[in-house]
Amino acid sequence: MTLPEDADKIVGFEKRGHAYTDGNSSYDDMTEGNHSGEGVWIASPARTALSEAKHIYWFESASEAMAYYQLHQAKNQELRKAVFVSTGGEPTEKQMRGVLELTIPARQHICFDTGREGWKFAQTLQKEICRTIRSTIEETPERKPYLDSIPDGNDLDEGEFYLLPKGGLQESCIRFDAEREEAISMSSSRLCAPEDVQDQIDTMRKCYREFREKLQDFLGIDKEHDVAISREMPDCRYTGWNEQLLAEQQQESVREESVREEEPEQERQTHFRR
Repeated sequence: MTLPEDADKIVGFEKRGHAYTDGNSSYDDMTEGNHSGEGVWIASPARTALSEAKHIYWFESASEAMAYYQLHQAKNQELRKAVFVSTGGEPTEKQMRGVLELTIPARQHICFDTGREGWKFAQTLQKEICRTIRSTIEETPERKPYLDSIPDGNDLDEGEFYLLPKGGLQESCIRFDAEREEAISMSSSRLCAPEDVQDQIDTMRKCYREFREKLQDFLGIDKEHDVAISREMPDCRYTGWNEQLLAEQQQESVREESVREEEPEQERQTHFRR
C-alpha cells in the first residue's frame, strides 16, 4: 500500500488467506505496523498515473480488483489504462481524499461488493466524492444560499430549488421534477404502453441533462469537474467479484470437460459410419 501523492512510498501491505499460529486464518487483513488509514493499493496495467487517469475503480481489496479486471478486460480494452484502487477494507477519510484530490476530472467507479458492508463503503465514498466536488466551488454571494442548502455529502442537484436563480435555471429544475414525476407515475401504472413509458423516461433524462448543464454554469464548474460516479456491481447471483470469477471459471471448466467427453464419442460414430 502506498500514499496517493507518493506512489514510491510503501506504508503497508494487505494479507490474503493468512494462517496464524493459533490455527485461525484471515482472508482479509493488514500486516502489523500498517498506516492503512492513509495508504491505498494502486495498480494500472498501462502504468497510468493517478493524476492522468480518466477512470478510477475502487475496491475493498486488491484481490477483488484483480478479479474484476479478469472478468472485464476482454470486452473493455480501455480498462488497462484505468487505475485500480483498494482501500483494504472500510475507506478512511485520508484514503479517499488523498485519491480524489488527484483524480477529480476522472469518472469514479465504485466497485465494492454488494454485501451489507460493501453498500456502507459505497455510500461513504459517494458522499466523500460529493464533498470533494463541493469544496472546489467558489462561494459567491449568489451561490452561497443554494450551496448551504445542499445536505452534507449530497449531490449538487439536491439543494433547495427556490434558491436557484430565475430566468432559466430554476425553471429548468421545475420542468425536470415535473417530467420525473410523470415518468414515475407512468412506470407504476399498468395502463401505459411500454414504448410510451420509455419515451417519457427519455424526455425526463433530456430535461435532467439540460438542468445539469445550467447548474454547472451557475456553480462555475465544467462537465469534467462535476460529480461523475458509476456504481459497478457483480452479477446478482454473487456478492463479490472473486466469487463471480471463481463461479465462471468453474462453469468454463465443466464446459471444456463436456467437450472432451463428446469428442471420443463423435470419433467412434465417424469410424462406425466408415
